[in-house]
Amino acid sequence: MNVLSVASEVFPLVKTGGLADVTGALPVALGRLGVGVRTMLPAYPAVKARLPKKAKAAHEYRHFFGGHARIVDGDSLVVAGVEIRLFGIDAPELGARGGREAAEALVQLVEEGMVRCAALYRDRYARTVATCEADGVEAGGAGVPDLGEAMLRLGRATHWRRYTCGDARIDPAVCARYDDAEAAARISAMGVWAPHEAPEEGPE
Repeated sequence: MNVLSVASEVFPLVKTGGLADVTGALPVALGRLGVGVRTMLPAYPAVKARLPKKAKAAHEYRHFFGGHARIVDGDSLVVAGVEIRLFGIDAPELGARGGREAAEALVQLVEEGMVRCAALYRDRYARTVATCEADGVEAGGAGVPDLGEAMLRLGRATHWRRYTCGDARIDPAVCARYDDAEAAARISAMGVWAPHEAPEEGPE
């Protein structure tokens, strides 16, 4: 039998109370009974400092945050004080054709409640590039919680494949979803794909 122990502290790596003593002693006690035990705990700085140099993190989670959003334009918003560039899409600038409609579409998608984002990296303008989801997006007419994908399905943005496809950090399924969303809007001649609107290349 193998056991995975998940705890917030374990002696001697980190200790704030009695829990650390229990989680530290458990592997030894169960090991005597022939039970294999692995303990998982957060990579606190104090923990990382005491691990061998060859030790590797089991998994590194992206930075998650959320809150009410303030819309900057069709692909940029501010959440919890963080300026965010939505990952993988490009919407027209506010002063360009379709820019006001794109911003209004994003406002409608997030007006129902909280926005949750997962940071990916910083762009050249020091903005946080992130994927974001919002409460009530399904009711907003796009049918998907991912704001980037929703904007593509509404035809208010174009897919910036240069960053979503082929990047080892990104799930390949995201590229396929965004391609499908853009194709559906293009076929339906929605938003930037309408005869009177032509998407421009190169997001800022």
